[in-house]
Amino acid sequence: MSPSDTLMVSVSGIRGLVGTDLTPEMVARWAAAFGTWAKNGKRNRIVVGRDARTSGPMFVGAATAGLNSVGCDVIDVGLVATPTVQLAVEHHRAAGGIILTASHNPIEWNALKFVGPDGIFLDGGAGTRVRELAAGDSLPAVWRRIRPRFPATSPPCSRFGESTFGQSGGGASGSRSIRCVAPAAH
Repeated sequence: MSPSDTLMVSVSGIRGLVGTDLTPEMVARWAAAFGTWAKNGKRNRIVVGRDARTSGPMFVGAATAGLNSVGCDVIDVGLVATPTVQLAVEHHRAAGGIILTASHNPIEWNALKFVGPDGIFLDGGAGTRVRELAAGDSLPAVWRRIRPRFPATSPPCSRFGESTFGQSGGGASGSRSIRCVAPAAH
């Protein structure tokens, strides 16, 4: 994985030009690295949210695939503001969160911002560890860890869709449904 001139790696995540250096493969790899770092014995849920950029839905799919490949369940809160993902991490007692947003950068950019289990962006040590995992060869996908995806209305996920900030539909306006990944045992 050799970064290009426009890929920016920081403590809290990565940012780059969509299609040039920020590709679905890159997003899946970094999401898998974050999931590997974030999950622990009791918590393997990761909250994922995005901004309105055109590349957002594609990268949510890539991030979900990367997270699933290392055994993480995904709570997709959809199109939301950055603080909503941070609050959802705490609300769901998740292992962490990924926010797909390049903030003030032009539309052709996007980014992954990583949030720890406390709802706060990663510190230097955690960010360095995620970077090492993304750069290494220790992220094999194991078929037994891959999780199926269920809509929020199915029994395993209805509690997520109905409990996010106390609103049915998941979003602040109640107009968006939450998609999540539930453990295969359900």
